[in-house]
Amino acid sequence: MFGNKKSNLPPRPHPPLPEQILEDIRNAKKDDNVFKFVTKEESVGENSHYPMNSSDMETVYKRLKTYLSVKENLKELGGNLETECEQLKTSDTEMKKIADDIRKQAYEVLVKQ
Repeated sequence: MFGNKKSNLPPRPHPPLPEQILEDIRNAKKDDNVFKFVTKEESVGENSHYPMNSSDMETVYKRLKTYLSVKENLKELGGNLETECEQLKTSDTEMKKIADDIRKQAYEVLVKQ
C-alpha cells in the first residue's frame, strides 16, 4: 500500500565542504543576523556548560546582563524577520501579478496572429 509510491524528490545535495563554509562566512555581510547574536565582549570568560557560582554577585550580574542583551537582540531580530517576511510576501505578490500580465500580453499577441 505505502511502498508503491515513487519519490518525485530530486536527490539531496552534498553537504558543503569546510572550505565552502569558511568562504560563506567570509563573504557574509557584517549585519547578517547570524553575527548579531552575542558579541565577543559579552561572552568572554563565560562557560555556559557549567553552573555558575551564585554567590559571586559580579558573575551573576554579568550573566544577567548578557541574558538581557541577548533577549533584546532576539526581539529586534524577530521584528526584522517579520518585516523582511512581509517584504518577501509583497514582492511575491507583485511578481505573480507581473507574470500574469506578461502571460496575458503574450496570449493577446498569439491571438492577434
